[in-house]
Amino acid sequence: MDFATVLRGIFPDPQYIPKVLAMMFEDRRRQLYSSPPSVSRVAGCSNPKCVGQHSTTIKVCSKYCSRPCQVAHWPTHKVDCNNPYNETTWQPGWLNDRRVPAWVTAGPSHSLFGSTGQYLWGNVPAIDCMGAVMQEGAAVSCRDLNICFAASGDIRNLVSTVNGLPDDYSGTCRILINDSSPCVTTRNLLILYALLRAGRPIEDAAESALHLWYSAILRPSDAAEMYLCAQRIYGDIQLQADNFEIQSVYDLRGDGKLYAKQPLDDMVSIRMLISTHGAEEALASMHDTMLHPSRIDYRDRFLASLQPSHRTAWARNKRIGVLASFADDTSDFTEPNRTMFSPDGQWMTLDSADQLHGWPVQDVLLSGQRSGLAPADVYGCLCVHVRGQLIEFARRMERFRIDIHVSQADARDLAVDIVLNAYAPHFTPGCFDRIETSNVADYIGLARVIDDWGPLLSRQNQDASLLAYTMNWHVQRTDVPATDHCMASSEGARDVQFARTARAMVCDVFAAHLSLTLPSRIGQVMSIMSGGLILPEVTLFTENMAAFCDTSTAFERWLDKQGVKQISEKRGLRMRQRNRIHPKRFGAKLDAGPNDVPEMTEDTFYNLYNLGGAYAPVRFLEFEACRD
Repeated sequence: MDFATVLRGIFPDPQYIPKVLAMMFEDRRRQLYSSPPSVSRVAGCSNPKCVGQHSTTIKVCSKYCSRPCQVAHWPTHKVDCNNPYNETTWQPGWLNDRRVPAWVTAGPSHSLFGSTGQYLWGNVPAIDCMGAVMQEGAAVSCRDLNICFAASGDIRNLVSTVNGLPDDYSGTCRILINDSSPCVTTRNLLILYALLRAGRPIEDAAESALHLWYSAILRPSDAAEMYLCAQRIYGDIQLQADNFEIQSVYDLRGDGKLYAKQPLDDMVSIRMLISTHGAEEALASMHDTMLHPSRIDYRDRFLASLQPSHRTAWARNKRIGVLASFADDTSDFTEPNRTMFSPDGQWMTLDSADQLHGWPVQDVLLSGQRSGLAPADVYGCLCVHVRGQLIEFARRMERFRIDIHVSQADARDLAVDIVLNAYAPHFTPGCFDRIETSNVADYIGLARVIDDWGPLLSRQNQDASLLAYTMNWHVQRTDVPATDHCMASSEGARDVQFARTARAMVCDVFAAHLSLTLPSRIGQVMSIMSGGLILPEVTLFTENMAAFCDTSTAFERWLDKQGVKQISEKRGLRMRQRNRIHPKRFGAKLDAGPNDVPEMTEDTFYNLYNLGGAYAPVRFLEFEACRD
């Protein structure tokens, strides 16, 4: 018997159910003491007890102002600093054991691991979907805008897009952010309301929103804020026919409103918020997914691509379950973040999920540098960066006239509902200046995305854009093996591809053989792999060669098989040959053509692919209305 049925059985009159839920959330909130939000230290010394009397800077994996502060912090920091991952001599377990790694022998079903496989954190760096400076220019400052995130995942693109608007923006902006997952939608609602509700200092609200978004364990004050937001949002549910739903409007900072439209058919959003597992159980469940023994070879393959200090930072992040810098004392994080666990306490995302994959790592490191953090403290840098983005977002929401509509629906159903004016007067056919569809094309086909969303794109704004990307186009091709996407078509092109990969990865194993002919080079690679040992350098090299391969011909064939040209013409759209909002490929220039191959420095490649988790086959597409 589901939770909704139980509630109906106890309360035959449905008007009492919202009141009972509100009381439950209020009771939870009152059980938590309201500790003052201890905003993380972001500058100077990593010793939390430092009084700032010294001026010398000592840099290791943390920064210290002096030797005494380094010594004082050592009892805490040594757990991380003495981690074997921090040694340059560390190597994957399969090499130590002289065996074939599991990812070679396991089938495709082992490529993903996680109890429910929810995508709670983004796995593509945040995109400013307006790209206003490149697109509309100064005219956008006073223009009313309608923006749709049809399959948003988390709120990173929403935050980046609002933060990309001109500082003097004076128009009215309406944003529709939708996802089909009830867990993702619930998180988006709670994070946005915690950040944007009136009555809290923006800095404190941003700190709570940051941890609701990215930490598995919360401070009591953050958990209390979560329950307060849940009380106000889910204490307003309505009974529609046989189902519960919320369809409400909430005041925000400034003149904007937050609109919520969410069905609660199985009440999973409510059930996960009122679950009873404690922090220790939650952290154990997280570790059971993120650090499962059966996945050690997969982890080692990833960790082999990182610098020692970043391996150490990764290990600490997964161990404590809190997004924090090395300097932060996380002992006051004692409450589970119930939005990241199923109602029965299971960690909901994949073992490959990482907070870093949702943001441009170069920007993350710059934010940390401005705040005095060492690049080795990469999750501390991310903490600073996201906090800054949330603070700027909240200030703009306070200053600008922006309404945010949060909905939960399948992307195809959402498009149909808008055509049928179910979202009028806010959103109507042909109203959107931007439509961002994530990688919905991988699930329903690119032609369907264009067919569904093309009619909703504005024809009044000549710069209106429909955005999409595909991660799996190469897998969907039936004319060639999926692995062929990573290899150039001619020997000469393969030579260039080989050299670019070796230089970007600074791979000495291969750089030494750049002067050899391709057959000789392949022979050298095979000799390196002889004896049954698979070196991580070889694996990473072959995986990353796709980043430097011109696959435009194969991609054009895929587009043709999808019928993209025909459906675009039918809907009065055309695909841009040169993108204007986001580069066509990771590492490429914004105005790169279809045949242009990325050229990346060592640092750019490392930040984008090794730390940032970029996937080479991804292709970004932009469509605009035909004007001739």
